[in-house]
Amino acid sequence: MEFTVETRCTLEEYRRYNRTVQAVLQKRKQKTIAYLAVLAAAAVLLVWARLTWLLILLAALILVVLPLLVLKSAREVRTAWENNPALRDVTSRFQFGPAEVLVTSDAGEEHRIRYSKLYRLIETKTNFYLMVSPDAGFLLDKSACTEAQQNFIRQKCGGETKKK
Repeated sequence: MEFTVETRCTLEEYRRYNRTVQAVLQKRKQKTIAYLAVLAAAAVLLVWARLTWLLILLAALILVVLPLLVLKSAREVRTAWENNPALRDVTSRFQFGPAEVLVTSDAGEEHRIRYSKLYRLIETKTNFYLMVSPDAGFLLDKSACTEAQQNFIRQKCGGETKKK
């Protein structure tokens, strides 16, 4: 089976891609656990040292810093999207063949990827993410594919489903 589908990468789609990939690869979870472990250790030390006023200050700091970290993360995603012409409102064409997929874009990018060389296929309710490495992949809108084409992609690329 050979077929071609197109997908447009908008900022919202890129945000979804970034969120999903980080969640699947556990990066966000690891960072959160590390932050919480440091904060818990600080709180235990402050309670042990009976420094209540410092504990209150730490709690206030947490209430200010955590939302700032979330905003910083959102800003980083937007900046990455805006500064990369290969992402910004680009239409990508996926030409699926028997042994590989050829991905071309309006930005002049061209990537030939053998299915056996894909790092991972991540599937959500709305998209496929063809990951070529833990940090890089291609976004493919599932609504651009028929059910038979989606099944072909699953079969050739392997993958895991992340219902979201």
